[in-house]
Amino acid sequence: MAMKNDIDIVSPNTRHRYCLWHIMRKLPKKLGSHVEFKCGLKSALQRCVYDSQTSNEFEKSWEVFIDAYNMKENAWLQRTMLKEFVDQFDNALRKKVENEMATDFYSFNCTVPCISHLPVEKKFQVVYTNSKFKEMQSEVMGIIYSHCVVIKIEGTITTYQVNDQRVVEDGIKKSTLQAYFNEDECEAKCMCGLFEMREIIYRHILLIFVARDVKVLPEKYIIQRWRKDIKRRYALIRINYDDLSGKPTASRYFGLIKLCFEVATNACESKDNSLDMT
Repeated sequence: MAMKNDIDIVSPNTRHRYCLWHIMRKLPKKLGSHVEFKCGLKSALQRCVYDSQTSNEFEKSWEVFIDAYNMKENAWLQRTMLKEFVDQFDNALRKKVENEMATDFYSFNCTVPCISHLPVEKKFQVVYTNSKFKEMQSEVMGIIYSHCVVIKIEGTITTYQVNDQRVVEDGIKKSTLQAYFNEDECEAKCMCGLFEMREIIYRHILLIFVARDVKVLPEKYIIQRWRKDIKRRYALIRINYDDLSGKPTASRYFGLIKLCFEVATNACESKDNSLDMT
C-alpha cells in the first residue's frame, strides 16, 4: 500500500496496471487449490483472456467465468508488509542477476541449432538468448498448424485470414483471425495482439512473412530485452546483499546515479536551469 501511495504521488496521471504475463503465471499458485482447476477452470480462464477480441467481449466472458466457477469471493492478491516485500524483491533480484549471468554465458558459448531454413529463424538464432530463441522456435513449429488466405488488397495493404490450431488442455483449439501486411513498411500485424503482449514474434506474423518471402527481418520485431549482447541494467542496481567493493562497474554506476540525482534536484529549482539541462 505504501508503494502504491508513492506511485500516486510521483506519477499522479499514470494508471498502474499489472502485467498480464505475470498474472497468468500465478494461476497455479492463486487458483491451484480449486477443485476444478485442472478440469476446465484454467482453460476457461485462458479462453476468456486470450480469445476475447474486444473489451466488451472480455467483460461478458469474465462474468460467465466468475459465475460458472463461483469465484466472486476469491482473494486474488495477498497483502504483505513493505519490509517483507523489499526483502523478497532483493532475493528475487539477486537470483535474477545470477540466472541472467549463467544464461548469458550459455548463450554466448552454445548455439541452439535451427529447425528450419527460414532466414527469420536464423536471425533470431544470432541475436537472441538461447532460452528466448527456443521459445521463438515453438512458434516456427506452429506454422505447420496454420495457414493464411488473402481476403483483400488495398494499395500496399494486404488483409489475410489466418486459420490456426493449437493444443489446449481439453483438445485442439481452432481459431480464425485477421492479419495485415504493409508492403511499404514490411510490417505485419495480427488482431490477436500476441506480439505486442508477449514481445515475441508469434506464428501468425511468421506465417505472413513466409507467405511474403520476407528475408530481412525488420528491426521492430527484434526486442532489445531478449538480445544476448545487451547489458541488462538491473544487474548494476545496488541491493541489500551487495558488497560493491568487489563490483567496480556497479560501484561506478551507483555513484553516477547519485550524481545525476543531485544535478536533477538542483536544476529543477529553476526553469532556466531545467531548460539548460535539456
